[in-house]
Amino acid sequence: MPSKISSESRILVVDDVEAICTYTSMILSRLGYKHVDASHDFETAKDKITNEHLDLVILDLNLPDGNGLDLLDLLQYHQIHCKVLICSSQSQDHNMSTALENGAVGFMVKPVTETGLTSALDRL
Repeated sequence: MPSKISSESRILVVDDVEAICTYTSMILSRLGYKHVDASHDFETAKDKITNEHLDLVILDLNLPDGNGLDLLDLLQYHQIHCKVLICSSQSQDHNMSTALENGAVGFMVKPVTETGLTSALDRL
């Protein structure tokens, strides 16, 4: 388990594809993370970002009901110490570059794999 994010860290996975949230959460649990939650839409994620303490958010930028970049702005305001890992289906996505310029600390390209997720977490 990466030392910068501990087993007690509060992690939120945001992706509109429920299977991706479930699979990512399962990997995180298998890696020993105890507090993993998921949001499948912008509004639910927004509520969690503004009302809960989070240490890491794994964020899809392309949500059907809002832009992940807007969630990143909320995270910068409400969760100043929270790390944000972008998850996108396109490595050349302009929004991914913008997110990294605006505070995200890393990225991974879908599909999510245990090896890819572990590697991304190690780089945080």
